[in-house]
Amino acid sequence: MRILVQRSLNSSVSVNNKIVGKIEKGLVLFVGFTNSDTEKEIEYLINKVLNLIIFDDENGVMNKSVLDVG
Repeated sequence: MRILVQRSLNSSVSVNNKIVGKIEKGLVLFVGFTNSDTEKEIEYLINKVLNLIIFDDENGVMNKSVLDVG
């Protein structure tokens, strides 16, 4: 299992030229699974992504996680 994490200020997903999902500030995750991946591995990576210090605080310093910014 692999996860590529990208910060986004504004993203959307289109299917047949129709927007089916969009976000403002947030994360775009590209996730790859295999049949041998276990729930334990998935939970580990979910927790890792949720706790990445990847968002700016009030001073513009990367000092907040997804859990901090909601």
